[in-house]
Amino acid sequence: MSDKPESTRQDRKFAQRWEQILRAAADLFASQGFHRTTTKEIAEAAHVSEGTLYNYFSSKNDLLFGIVGHLAKSQVSEDWFPDSSPEDVRQFFSSMLRYRGGFAEHNQAMLQAALSEILADAQLRERYYQQVVKPDMAMLEDQLQTRVDLGQIRPINVPLTARYLSALWNGLFLLRVINDPTVVSDWDELAELITSITFEGVASKNIASEGAVE
Repeated sequence: MSDKPESTRQDRKFAQRWEQILRAAADLFASQGFHRTTTKEIAEAAHVSEGTLYNYFSSKNDLLFGIVGHLAKSQVSEDWFPDSSPEDVRQFFSSMLRYRGGFAEHNQAMLQAALSEILADAQLRERYYQQVVKPDMAMLEDQLQTRVDLGQIRPINVPLTARYLSALWNGLFLLRVINDPTVVSDWDELAELITSITFEGVASKNIASEGAVE
């Protein structure tokens, strides 16, 4: 029984040091690139020795895989789909976009580090898809299907709609990474605008009425 608290403290210390090294690596990968960053620089930024770093991660590639794993874990723990009432479908959409904006802001360096390498590294790309994209898509599809079943949105191709929304969010995140001032400063307003366009389109009421008559 006396061993359990000590084990818990050790596990907590290990987890804290692991994340400390991981975030230092992500910051450096995002700012100066994966290939230009050395493990010595990562260790210095994390305030550990290079030997200690290798006790946690076997290589720079292992750090990249760790970043993907951390994003996957954070994604599951985040409130991706806010607890809005079943009737409030518009609020669901706008709140979901806001939550994802907060997730992107909190994990910007890690997302940037992973996304900058997935096109060049097939193994990392597959891991990112399986651990981050695929579970997120499944959750989004489930939410959309629920809304269809409740009659809140019209019958749609749920898998394609989920990918449309995911592509929209990823495109906005890219603009955020490159510090587009409008996206950075007006994210909440942007969430409302996207919700409005999703439900009402962009045509004026007169044009929409003319189209309906035709």
